[in-house]
Amino acid sequence: VVQQMMEAVLKSAELGEPTQLKT
Repeated sequence: VVQQMMEAVLKSAELGEPTQLKT
């Protein structure tokens, strides 16, 4: 489940919207 979170964070970061940076 960590990979999914990382991918989501990376996608969010790309958009410039840090959502869940607390992994």
